[in-house]
Amino acid sequence: CRGLCLNSKDIEKAQLDNLPCLLLNTSCMRKGNRTYKYLKTFPKDQKERNKTFRKRAIWHQPDDGKIPDAFFPYMQNNGPRIVLNRLGTTSTNTIHRVFFKTRTRKYTQKLIAISLLTTFSQLSAEIEGRSYGSGVLKHEPSEAKKIKIYIPDNLDKKEITRTFNLIDYHFRKNDPGGAQKVADNFIFDGLEKKFGTHFLIKLSTALSESRFRRQSKKRNV
Repeated sequence: CRGLCLNSKDIEKAQLDNLPCLLLNTSCMRKGNRTYKYLKTFPKDQKERNKTFRKRAIWHQPDDGKIPDAFFPYMQNNGPRIVLNRLGTTSTNTIHRVFFKTRTRKYTQKLIAISLLTTFSQLSAEIEGRSYGSGVLKHEPSEAKKIKIYIPDNLDKKEITRTFNLIDYHFRKNDPGGAQKVADNFIFDGLEKKFGTHFLIKLSTALSESRFRRQSKKRNV
């Protein structure tokens, strides 16, 4: 998903592009069909050695039936983002699943996704995450939970949705910089007196320097 919201068109495009995006569901499969027979050929000793398989009641059923509210890719080049799950699908453990508290409203979920994209939160993500030799930034769940976000009070629900859709548009146009500017302007609008007129400039400089140091590791490998 290139935007902030996973929908049916994203999955349709992934399938057309021949990307791995489908999960095998054997719970509704007849035991006599060819797929089931193929799974029966998997060696017993390999199943017993596989730690992931041993965690499941049925080794070839990875879907636990839990539908997350959002997804959080744990490895990225340009900083993290939350992708809201409007498709009612799930994922493997290559992506973190996000479950909001029961009473978290849809517009609040959108606001959290917006705030995570601000310069303030992106810098926090650089601080809390781990950098690898390839220049990739990685967040385990314990690190992701430490990322700071700023949530202003009394924001208009319609404006939240409008801003969310605009940021989604920028991401789908491969413009993460434009998305970040929209997030900054929305979250920190009118707060210059509280934080100072140059605080976003200072944060932006710190973020650029942090990403440059991280991504320079890739060039030096």
